[in-house]
Amino acid sequence: PETNGIAGHEGAGIVVALGQGTENRWNIGDRAGVKWVASTCGECEFCLNGTDELHCPKQLNSGFTTPGTFQEYCLADSRYTSRIPDGVTDEEAGPIMCGGVTAYK
Repeated sequence: PETNGIAGHEGAGIVVALGQGTENRWNIGDRAGVKWVASTCGECEFCLNGTDELHCPKQLNSGFTTPGTFQEYCLADSRYTSRIPDGVTDEEAGPIMCGGVTAYK
């Protein structure tokens, strides 16, 4: 996949549509954060051992190997999103979506 010139990770915004299987996790209008990891294969040793999916060799990353969050709307795998609580601004929440992964990797 290519980014199509769209950089960005550490996204924050409002859920405007739901994909299949996400109805129990998200509602339209929820505030969500989009993380650096966009997706993993779910089938390799790293994904299956339950602790190392960040080492998945087929991992896709927002703004690096798939279009990022610097756009009006973006798609996100619900496994790599977080609920943003009321009272936390997008500007405060966005950097938290990446900070730990960046330091970890």
